[in-house]
Amino acid sequence: MSVVVCIEPGRLDTVDRPPREPAPGFVPIEIKAIRICGTDFHIFQSRHPFIDYPAEWDMNCRALSRKAQPVSVFRPAPPL
Repeated sequence: MSVVVCIEPGRLDTVDRPPREPAPGFVPIEIKAIRICGTDFHIFQSRHPFIDYPAEWDMNCRALSRKAQPVSVFRPAPPL
């Protein structure tokens, strides 16, 4: 799997990582879209006071799982 890493202020790159097996009770997902938040942008601009580089980002994402069991609490998301 690919991970977005802020190598240094103003420079992003992707790094390959081995895929992880989901923990019990979790399912694998296929990422369809990602976005960054304001904190991520501050890291990119070197305006975050507590970050060491390289910094891996924790993305907000939209994903699809084909292995999840149906539950009544959630509704399917509209297609991208």
